[in-house]
Amino acid sequence: MTLPMTQSTPDGPRLVRRLVRELRPHQSYAKLLGLPSLQRLFELERLGEEAYAEPLLVTCDGIVLDGHVRLSLARKQGRTHLLCLEYALAGDAEVLPTIIAHHRGKASTLNPFCRIVLALELEPTLRERARANQRLAGRKLLSNLTKDERQHVRREVARVAGVSSGNVAKVKQILQGCVPEVIRALKAGEISIHRAHGWRSLSPAEQKRALEELRFGKDAYSLIRDVLRKHRPAADQPHPSPYPDLDTLAQSLRRREDVRVRVLRRQRREVIVISCAREGPICAQNAEPERQRQC
Repeated sequence: MTLPMTQSTPDGPRLVRRLVRELRPHQSYAKLLGLPSLQRLFELERLGEEAYAEPLLVTCDGIVLDGHVRLSLARKQGRTHLLCLEYALAGDAEVLPTIIAHHRGKASTLNPFCRIVLALELEPTLRERARANQRLAGRKLLSNLTKDERQHVRREVARVAGVSSGNVAKVKQILQGCVPEVIRALKAGEISIHRAHGWRSLSPAEQKRALEELRFGKDAYSLIRDVLRKHRPAADQPHPSPYPDLDTLAQSLRRREDVRVRVLRRQRREVIVISCAREGPICAQNAEPERQRQC
């Protein structure tokens, strides 16, 4: 069945078929996140026509509120029309909060950091409202907002982003004091706002090194976790030991040059000690030769 080009509803959005060339992301959204990754496009493409089962959410001006990845896929596939729900919104004061509200889910591309960055675009409008309130109250128009008014603006930004006022303050400091590599890691969800805020006082070189060490640590942890899973004993063993064959486990881990493994045996207890180096193998220090054995 061919859908009509426009289907009006009594109240709220209209169900319409829009030309793909007329649709575009909001400029702040595009600047923040850019194009979707090839992996996301591939995952969506595998769904076939089911990927377009739900309409895109757009404004009358063609700004996409929700469905950015589907729009990119439609362009890639050469589609000419997409089914959309069209909202009568005008200006950033209405458009940006709606975009953020539709991206608060766990699987959304807008994590808390990204939502705050977008919500901060509303600060000039919120400040102007605060000054308008000064005029309405018959007060002298101040060049700078009072402390209470600044806090009110921050609370409004936090409300739109769905976060705490403290995180809004942290993100503003992060944007001023962190290197681009840390900002990109925040956008991708690799690190938390709290961690990045702690790095802002470091030098640019120290921030980059801290990020590299964090990434390496995650990679090493993933490797160790995978190997440990392979050596986990069966649940029906009479007295299951977490790691019944430490020698085999240690040898498996030590196949990588950047991992050093030792097995410690003390008072009938066996403990495996794993350490990782970023540059080649580390020579083990044989501090207790009678209790420690290099694998």
